[in-house]
Amino acid sequence: MPEVYRLADAIAPRYRALVLLATFGNMRWGELAGLRRRYLDLDGRCVRIVETVYEFGQLVKGTPKSEASKRKTFLPELIIPELQRHLDAYAAPGPDGFVFVGVKGGQLRRSNFSKPWARALAKAGLPGDLHVHDLRHTGNTLAGEAGLRSVS
Repeated sequence: MPEVYRLADAIAPRYRALVLLATFGNMRWGELAGLRRRYLDLDGRCVRIVETVYEFGQLVKGTPKSEASKRKTFLPELIIPELQRHLDAYAAPGPDGFVFVGVKGGQLRRSNFSKPWARALAKAGLPGDLHVHDLRHTGNTLAGEAGLRSVS
């Protein structure tokens, strides 16, 4: 877990919450890119994964890859303040606003995230071949060790 926080500290502030939510919310890239404010319940400490974004040259909004991928994941208290700061500073407005957007306010794409990601990996001293999806695996391992699970 120290590596997760080292990475979160190293990445541009607008993406810090993405690193934490990818890990502790056990979320895939497309689920993060497609996450809207209305699906993030900070008071209830949970996130509902019901939408995703696929990139096929253009962004295509859709549903998660399987029915089992539609889920509610409970979040640890320790990341809630980080998520609130992110919503206040960076997320698009309104209940349908995307939680994670690019620097210019457009929808998040892998291409506008790859440079900040690579810089953060280097700054944190982590392997350059680490992928965002690896954070999900880390989160799943941590959740399993703590006896937690996602619920539908």
